[in-house]
Amino acid sequence: MLLVVLVCAAASYFDLRVTQRFGFPFGTAFIGGCLLAVLVVRRRGVLLVLCTPPLLMIVAGVLAAEVFLRPSGSLESQALTVGVPVMTGFPLMVAGTVVALLAGSIRLFSTRRSRHD
Repeated sequence: MLLVVLVCAAASYFDLRVTQRFGFPFGTAFIGGCLLAVLVVRRRGVLLVLCTPPLLMIVAGVLAAEVFLRPSGSLESQALTVGVPVMTGFPLMVAGTVVALLAGSIRLFSTRRSRHD
């Protein structure tokens, strides 16, 4: 999971420096990271990984905007500077969550143990 966070942080750095919003590099890293996390975690940890994409997106968005955009001015201006990347990244957050849920559901049902074992 730490690898996913580091890759998303690097992609968010690139996106926020170049375009001031989350674009294709971050989207690819985020969705790929969510899928990778579901596939490599132990079966008992799948449910935890399914809950983390929205949290990862919010934390990555707020921290990346705070660190890389360096908001200044009034509190309202700072909140908008930090909040806009998270708000515009909402469809990406939904896509990552759906990908993780689908992959996790397929994994859980395909590796389900029978009751007769």
